[in-house]
Amino acid sequence: MIERQVKKICKEQGITLQELANRLGINRVNLSVSINGNPTLAKMTKIADALGVTVSDLLPIPLEYHVRGYVELNNQMIRIKGADDLRKILEKIDREKYQSIDTISKKRYLTKDCILVDYPASEYNALSNKIHGFQLEINGIKTHSVETLYHALKFPRYSADIDLQALTLNASDTTTLKKQIAPYSKFPYMRLDWDEIKVDVMEWCMRVKFAQHFEDLKPLLQKSQTKTLVKYSTTNDFWGACPVKSNPSCLMGTNVLGQILMKIRNDYQYRPKDILVVKPLKIKDFTIYGRSIETIDTRLYYNV
Repeated sequence: MIERQVKKICKEQGITLQELANRLGINRVNLSVSINGNPTLAKMTKIADALGVTVSDLLPIPLEYHVRGYVELNNQMIRIKGADDLRKILEKIDREKYQSIDTISKKRYLTKDCILVDYPASEYNALSNKIHGFQLEINGIKTHSVETLYHALKFPRYSADIDLQALTLNASDTTTLKKQIAPYSKFPYMRLDWDEIKVDVMEWCMRVKFAQHFEDLKPLLQKSQTKTLVKYSTTNDFWGACPVKSNPSCLMGTNVLGQILMKIRNDYQYRPKDILVVKPLKIKDFTIYGRSIETIDTRLYYNV
């Protein structure tokens, strides 16, 4: 049973079991049945996500306990010989929780339970893709932000009419930039496969930022702990989440950028050195000024 741990965590966070049930989209009775019985790993994962904790936080098991049996995970039966085996399974679930990006489902976020990025006066705005002050360097070419690099990668081939990569990489005002490149956001200028690869490109750009500004951004990753990161937006519910008209304290959206940030944070937690190495994407024409993009590796710079 996980009832005691769930109640303890709810008390620490200042919420009731009814509020937890609301987050899960179930009634109070069904929540009680789950936490008083033997919930599946899938249910435990949902409860952990709703509380912003890890699965293992719900089930602390003293090492002296004798734990034996079998667990079914992804249609595979795994033998449990002791508490350590169970801990490893729970840690595996926590590690893999953020490894895939959901680009379809829109979710509901309560602002009081989240960390907002791109929100006025938020200390976490340094994590934003748009913020300046975190210059990036690719193949010796410098650009002002993730956003300018992201847009530059839409146009890998040189155009006789206008050098679109130079225009985007050198832009200091992304609002004006979007208006300038709007006429060229189509064939033959823009990549035909952009809609298919844009999420991968954005994640790659964000990883470059974290690799090249690791010491500045690391404290924010550590401080955010396991809380849900949400890109706040008033217009774009794909990259972020937008306020619900009937309840501005509630946001709805796919929150792809927030998912990317949580994926990077998860990698930092379990493999901190790995975020200092960013390999080029395996896609055609992944270039800057006609040159193939090279691996970013800042391990020597940070002496790790």
